[in-house]
Amino acid sequence: MTDDSVDLIFTDPIYDEEHIPDYEDLAILGKRVLKEGGSLVCYLGSMYLPEVLSLMTPHLTFWWTVCIRSNTGAVPK
Repeated sequence: MTDDSVDLIFTDPIYDEEHIPDYEDLAILGKRVLKEGGSLVCYLGSMYLPEVLSLMTPHLTFWWTVCIRSNTGAVPK
């Protein structure tokens, strides 16, 4: 992927405690490849939001949290 070439990254990474550091890698990638005004949108369990934001915000600007309600009843562990 070339620098400044992507309008949107939309992803659903693994969101458990073990994979929290992956979000910083994702933010670093986003900073490099996103065009000006581009967005990185990713799913994340709300219980990890503070840790993930502290990893991502040095690289990208945080704009908003969106909540999606799931009726599956399953909670990832």
